[in-house]
Amino acid sequence: MTVRLGPVPGFPRWTGVRAILSSSSVRDGALVARVKVRLTWRAWAWTYWRTVRGKGVDGAAP
Repeated sequence: MTVRLGPVPGFPRWTGVRAILSSSSVRDGALVARVKVRLTWRAWAWTYWRTVRGKGVDGAAP
């Protein structure tokens, strides 16, 4: 089962970052999901530029 989740929060749409849910299962009452995120060159450049300018990335964990 493969489900395309679409744009990843925290990245602008124009960066082209996408997430794909590849599989999920229930283990000891907890849902376990494998999510693959495709990071594009544009997303890497945007993140690097935000880091250099000291703004950080919106929605990123500290």
